[in-house]
Amino acid sequence: MRKTLFCLIGFWIAVTSLSFFYSFSSIKLNHEKLILQTARSLFDAMVIIRKWNSLHNGVYVLNRMISVPGLAEKNSLL
Repeated sequence: MRKTLFCLIGFWIAVTSLSFFYSFSSIKLNHEKLILQTARSLFDAMVIIRKWNSLHNGVYVLNRMISVPGLAEKNSLL
């Protein structure tokens, strides 16, 4: 009786351990795929933005001799 109980408990532990490791590896693989897809999406967005910017001759910025009063002094954050 005792030997059968220990065999059943051992079998149950083995099955649940295998299930855990399979699930863990599956989650890890899907997480890496998600990270890769997110990185590719961000890269594609940056390429599209840069292409649009170059087609419109860059970004127009006013050339002022006086800086905007709300900005900190030059190199104060360095």
